[in-house]
Amino acid sequence: SWHVLCLALESSHRFAPEVWVGLFLIGISIVVFDVFRESTNFMPNRRSVALFSVIVMTASIVGFFLFFKLMKIRPNPRYFLSPMAIVAVSLDAVFGTRNSWRLLRVVIALLIVGLVLGPVWHTVHERQTNMDLIASRLEKSATREDMILVNPWYLGVSFRKYFNGDTPWMTLPLIEDHKIHRWDLIKEKMSSPNPDVIQPVLTRAAKTLQRGNRIWLVGEFYLPEEGRNPPKFPPAPYGPSGWDPWPYVYSWQTQTAFYIKSHATESEQFFLSINGPVSELERISLEVVK
Repeated sequence: SWHVLCLALESSHRFAPEVWVGLFLIGISIVVFDVFRESTNFMPNRRSVALFSVIVMTASIVGFFLFFKLMKIRPNPRYFLSPMAIVAVSLDAVFGTRNSWRLLRVVIALLIVGLVLGPVWHTVHERQTNMDLIASRLEKSATREDMILVNPWYLGVSFRKYFNGDTPWMTLPLIEDHKIHRWDLIKEKMSSPNPDVIQPVLTRAAKTLQRGNRIWLVGEFYLPEEGRNPPKFPPAPYGPSGWDPWPYVYSWQTQTAFYIKSHATESEQFFLSINGPVSELERISLEVVK
């Protein structure tokens, strides 16, 4: 979790983790050395505000990390936005309780804005996805007899938005609703006692290849390590990581990639021309097998 937090903070500036940790420690130090020493630095009736803010800030951080530890869920950088907001508001309240620091907190805020301005400017000009380009290519190249397979499953939301062709498509695993991210349906797949969760996809892939048609692979389809079979796990939460979906996503992906590529005779990777950077969260690859 700490590693993911650092990645989230470093996306705005390489020294952002140090800045946040430093401000957090300063805020706690103010309360420890001033509140409990009955210091006169505080404005009237603000002592309880500082103490409350530090308690909320600390409890939120501890509770946040404890939640992911107990649930065995791998955190995503965006999950840290909520605790970061709580810490920011709490620190602002703490710094605002000191007579001599009220102006300093404004200066600190301006300095932080100056530090992150460059990375933020770069990010707002970054493509958030290349799915629109992939969908456009498939509309021109894929036929009704072909098959489009999208992995991971959550990319189906973007694909549904951009793809207007006639080629049948599905996600891995097969789920029926792609209007929003249906984690509840993935939970059902993970906890299913049926070991052949991806069998409908493999059956459709086999028929497509047997008829001499193509399968367009949108997203990640990595083969298992050489000499190893694709991993298979017991139903969640009795698998390797509780309710963490990513081991199951990897298992479904490697099983499917192994099956399709061992039954195909040709494959081709497509490299789309893109002007400018694309976000790593949705920088998608395209491959066709036949």
